[in-house]
Amino acid sequence: MEMSRSPNGLVKLAIANNKGGVGKTTEAVFLGAFAGLQGLRVLLIDLDPQCNLSSMLITMDGGAAAIPPELDGVRYDSSALFENGDIDVYPTKLENVSLLPCKAENTYLEGLPASAIEQFAEYLQHPELAELFDLIIIDTPPAKGICSRAAVRAATDVLIPIIPEQKSLEGLYGMLDMVNQENQGSLIGVLPTKVDTRLAVHRKIIAESRELVGDDLLVEDLIKERPSIKTMDLLDAAPETPYGLKPSHDCRKEWEKMSVNVLQRVGLCR
Repeated sequence: MEMSRSPNGLVKLAIANNKGGVGKTTEAVFLGAFAGLQGLRVLLIDLDPQCNLSSMLITMDGGAAAIPPELDGVRYDSSALFENGDIDVYPTKLENVSLLPCKAENTYLEGLPASAIEQFAEYLQHPELAELFDLIIIDTPPAKGICSRAAVRAATDVLIPIIPEQKSLEGLYGMLDMVNQENQGSLIGVLPTKVDTRLAVHRKIIAESRELVGDDLLVEDLIKERPSIKTMDLLDAAPETPYGLKPSHDCRKEWEKMSVNVLQRVGLCR
């Protein structure tokens, strides 16, 4: 396994689904952590005003990022990407992983005009970002509004996590339409998460998802429902990610295999 910068330049991966609870934030953090451990320079962008990704990685204060001593006294956040503002990134507890956090009051972004989508996409084309990072991962809110549309428009690649439930499958149709409208050809995969392969209904939904998107786009290295993952969403969690578990642990092996699969799809792993 060899990790290196994509020959196409900076990879911008949007993890999107208008349904909540499908594992978008967990996928963003753990995929970013794995890439960072391989020596890739990763930037996580949190666009969800629930700030779950941000609170997993840095100290939050009153719904916004606490100001770390490394920065200049300004609470930078992802809203600046829509308004051509200044940004600085926050260091995190994860190796080679930086964060541009969200803040709770960013719900107003959904009321911005459609031109904000193009502004966001243009901002992520800035040459300095390509010099500083190999991979940007964008965590989106559970909606098909301005933030999710902007993330998909700006992305070089889009990953849609789903859970094996009928409503999630029904929602997948809408997500596929949105991706095709905003950035046709950018979808690299549909990732089943929180799977219990012992359940017939889970196997049925996965089979139907495969019929919908095809063998190539259904990520075969699915993520199972595991209690050990639920304790890793805290700032002081130990271990912080599955990669802190023993190499023989099934949870770690599962996430490593899936991460390699996704990084191969975006051209960062060969």
